[in-house]
Order: sequence, then C-alpha cells, then structure tokens
Amino acid sequence: PDHAPRLEAYDVESFYSPAREIGGDYYDFFELPENNLGLAVGDVTGKGIPAALTMASLKGNLNAQVQNVYSISEIMRRVNVSISAGAEGSSLAGLFYGVLNLDSGLLTYVNAGHNPPVLVKREGQTKLLTEGGLLLGAVPGAEYEHGFMNLETADVLILYTDGITEAMDRDGEEFGLSRLVDVALRSRDLSSRQIVSRILDAVKRHSAGQPRADDQTLVVVRHR
Repeated sequence: PDHAPRLEAYDVESFYSPAREIGGDYYDFFELPENNLGLAVGDVTGKGIPAALTMASLKGNLNAQVQNVYSISEIMRRVNVSISAGAEGSSLAGLFYGVLNLDSGLLTYVNAGHNPPVLVKREGQTKLLTEGGLLLGAVPGAEYEHGFMNLETADVLILYTDGITEAMDRDGEEFGLSRLVDVALRSRDLSSRQIVSRILDAVKRHSAGQPRADDQTLVVVRHR
C-alpha cells in the first residue's frame, strides 16, 4: 500500500525494505464491510524471482477471497489450496491474516506458519498470536483454526517478518523475539511511527553494519 490506513481510533504505521531488488515479503490492508479492517503480513521461503512469484500469487488469491468469504479460516484454507496447486517448485509461505472490528476492537485472526505477532497490553503484559496452522503450500488439505483477541485503549499490536527477528550481529547472534518484545514494551506509550522507528534503530544497532540477508517488514497498530 502507498500508506497505512488513517483511522480515528487506531494509529497504524508500516515499514517495508527488501534485502534485494525483488522481495518476498508482503503486507496489506483491506477495507471490509461493517467497519472491519483486514490486516495481512506474509513471508515466502526462498529468495528472488521464484519467491516473488509465489507471493504475487498469494496476494492475488487473498485479495479475491477476503471480499467474498466471511470465515477467515475458510479464506486461509482456500488460499492454501491455490498455493499448493501452483507451479512445481513454488515456495512455501507464512501468512498472518486478521480482521479487526474498528468499533469493538475484536481481532479475529489466523496464523499460517508466520512469525507470531506480539500484542502489548497497556499494563505491560504481552501475548503472541499463534492460533492457525501450517505454512501455506505445505499440505494441500490443511485446515486452519482461528483465534481471538481484544485490542483495548493504549494496546499495541506488532506484526513483523523474520528479517527483523533474524537480523544478526557480527557473532552470528540473532536480534530475536525477546529483544523485539523488550523494545515494544519500552515504547508502548509512543505513537506507532515512533515504535517502528525504535524497533528499526534497535535492529540496526544490533546488526552493527552487518549485511542484511532478508527483507524487513513491520506493521504497528496502536489503539488510541
């Protein structure tokens, strides 16, 4: 998207940077009926053109399903069938897709083998969003469970790809999920744009100039 949604009750910011000219990360927003917002973040295994083609197929399939199918478990099942039936050598893909009701703050989601988004509560508790199933393309007949969570005032939801958590320092140590959660906790009272900036700064300091091996994507949603 050209920019994150501009919403009255939610502060949304996004960041994407490919490691090469052609990337395999994906994120998107969907305006849905009854004041719902769709959120998608995905990552394809592999690099270059094959990964980009798989992600382009995933994007097209997801776009076609979200406007016509209510059940997000069924949406993910159908997208998986389409990806599994792709050309030989297609990559596997992790995908998180959720629907946020902008009136109630209820997020219904499916995590298909993607890095678990982090919910940071205003009081400081954290929760990983793990309900879902296998990577897309792994098993054609896979079924997907959906989970629920409530985004309340001052709560922060952080969606990301492994280019963030797997960024390495000179000794080969990854930035890791625990560091991401720590930065999120210390930044939770800031705006979404500031939270994105703090996370990227922390990743950059950790990497200390090491070459980046993967695409980096961040989406931060903060309930005002």
